[in-house]
Amino acid sequence: YTAVFWNAAAMAFTHNIAIGASHANLSFDRQIGAVGLIFPVHRNHKIGLSWQGFIINSIPARSSNTAEPDGYFSNVEQTFGLAYSLKIFSFLGLGANLNYFHQSLDQSFAHGFGWNAGAIVRPFSKLKLGLVFYDLQGYLNWETGHRDFFEKKGRLGVSYQLTRNAL
Repeated sequence: YTAVFWNAAAMAFTHNIAIGASHANLSFDRQIGAVGLIFPVHRNHKIGLSWQGFIINSIPARSSNTAEPDGYFSNVEQTFGLAYSLKIFSFLGLGANLNYFHQSLDQSFAHGFGWNAGAIVRPFSKLKLGLVFYDLQGYLNWETGHRDFFEKKGRLGVSYQLTRNAL
């Protein structure tokens, strides 16, 4: 199910419906969570849905350099994604995600869009090579009129299956 977040092209190699979720409480009153679903539409076509969230609560707010905060506020970041993958050949999968972003920081709100594109090559049954580009044309429009643009990133990955049917 994590293919919908990290590289949608990997969905091309799934054969069944995949559902997963995770949540973690972190230090400093932070939380992170994710939900992913993959649906095989056809042997070579897969669709995925995803949600990712990150929350920081109890952020101290100060109007001056004081020991005690004037109050507290929160930051909530969420991404809702729609992913598609296509298996071109038995060894090549391509994928893309369209992401909707929403963020609330204290009393301010922002929303925006972005997309990711990736490929997975499986030259041998146990070896996979992946390439993905994140946050292509990604942005957040704040209610104040300010627009934040996301830094584009790329990742290259390699995996090799050492054992059969084991984690």
